[in-house]
Amino acid sequence: MSKEIPSINDLAHQFYRDHKKVLDLLAKPSPALGFDVAAQRLFGKKPERKQVLATVAGQFVYCRMEKNQVTFLPAAWKDKLDNMQSIWTGCENWWLGYPLITYLSTRSGKNGADGELHLNIELGPLSDHRLRKGIIATLAAEASAKGLKRIGFSAGAADNGRLYSRFLQKSSVSLDDSYNEHEVEQKMRHLLVEFEPEFDFVANVIPQFPI
Repeated sequence: MSKEIPSINDLAHQFYRDHKKVLDLLAKPSPALGFDVAAQRLFGKKPERKQVLATVAGQFVYCRMEKNQVTFLPAAWKDKLDNMQSIWTGCENWWLGYPLITYLSTRSGKNGADGELHLNIELGPLSDHRLRKGIIATLAAEASAKGLKRIGFSAGAADNGRLYSRFLQKSSVSLDDSYNEHEVEQKMRHLLVEFEPEFDFVANVIPQFPI
């Protein structure tokens, strides 16, 4: 007795069962897709590195976009840093070549669809430890004097050998659906506007950096 030839439908079901994990992974969109589209709506589809872009929260100098992060610098910071020193030794190849960078980034949540959107400022790898320590002390002292509780460095940020220090606090928001570019874009705009006082603060303190 000859074997029964399986139907195309049976073969399709068998193929799905055998390769379910791979097929489900391919069918599932990446959370980075929502972030990428939202960032392009905010900063433009293909901005040039160092291009000055106008946004809801003012002008920013664009750096680059990765799958879950976009880096930039407030234009006012760039202007004031340029007026102080032409080369920030140790930071020449770090992002835009300045000791500061700002970025928006996203992180997936436990169920895969939810997540968090973060805004932060980072002080980078200055070779001159005295200068780096002085910048941290100046920002911390001025923030304390003005009652800006969302500017703060972690313990040990000024220690010898430390290269990178983030100092924006309470600067994240939850995402109900990290695949939804409309929600991600709305919350990007919210964070940029919400932290304008901190951006203005840093711009005003830059001329006090102990170069």
